[in-house]
Amino acid sequence: MLVTELWLARLPDGARHLVAARPFWAVRRAGRSWPGHVACLEESLGCFFAAYMHGRRLTWVIGVRTAPAAAHAWVQAHGEVIGQDPAERVWPYAPALRI
Repeated sequence: MLVTELWLARLPDGARHLVAARPFWAVRRAGRSWPGHVACLEESLGCFFAAYMHGRRLTWVIGVRTAPAAAHAWVQAHGEVIGQDPAERVWPYAPALRI
């Protein structure tokens, strides 16, 4: 187990969520100045790699739904979706890929 994982394991659940959300908010802020398209795929993948480079582990998930057909990407930490309020989410998405 990495030192950062041991440190995160000692934090209360709310604090763990805030620490895990930092890369997401940094990526979202950077995406505002990007001239191209930044959507859930770019945000979630950027967050996943930013967290990885800082020694944190997040789960990157791509999900799908059938009616209406759509796909969505997000990151999770300790089973919680990072960076999205429950009101923003258009669920249910069935996870098709978890990394």
